[in-house]
Amino acid sequence: LLRAHCPPRRRTRWASLVSTPSQGPSTPALCLLPTPPGEDDFLLPTSALDESSSPSTRPSTRRDGDARKPKPKLRPPRFSCSWVIWYDPGASHGVDGDTYASGLTQIGTFRTVEEFWRYWNHIDLQRLPKFTNISVFREGVMPTWEDPANVHGGRWIVRGFNKAKSAECFTGMVLALVATQFSCAPELTGVVYAARPKGNVASLWSRRVDEALFEPVDTELREVLHDEHLS
Repeated sequence: LLRAHCPPRRRTRWASLVSTPSQGPSTPALCLLPTPPGEDDFLLPTSALDESSSPSTRPSTRRDGDARKPKPKLRPPRFSCSWVIWYDPGASHGVDGDTYASGLTQIGTFRTVEEFWRYWNHIDLQRLPKFTNISVFREGVMPTWEDPANVHGGRWIVRGFNKAKSAECFTGMVLALVATQFSCAPELTGVVYAARPKGNVASLWSRRVDEALFEPVDTELREVLHDEHLS
């Protein structure tokens, strides 16, 4: 079930945007300690870059005195911007925006899919304590409604996950967002996964409330999530 809120003059069954984050009671913090990606991680081995490393019957033209030229290092493709993974321990009930923001933990920043998986593989979404959140937002944008990039925005809310598929569905939302697969990608700031007792909830946040975005994003979300993953 995809749900959002739009102005009363034009309610639809599939889209809405709301601008009030869910609050929950305090729960113990989750310890997430991934190893930060190193500068030279995920490079192809030298043998994979050196064509002369494969067997060949051609005689070598290299002289003993010739210095071997260093082979260039191949870098993985980069996303259009950097993204930050955040953890919210859930101790946000009855606190102001500044206090809430100070309780957020920045797990890591990534710019490539390899860097993303180095962090993401250390996070078990199915075992998150109840009332905690995992978020992925553009670097420079915090997962709060008080952030200037979100203050005039809204969100698409996805409920009714197939419990066994909720982590897979949210991971698909994250990858679709960071890889700019949504047609309105520049308008989107991040995604949030909220662990809740009555069912986990995911939401896609936008910079502004625009009815022209409702139907396209709804359609694209259904393609990313696949309807069979929604109960």
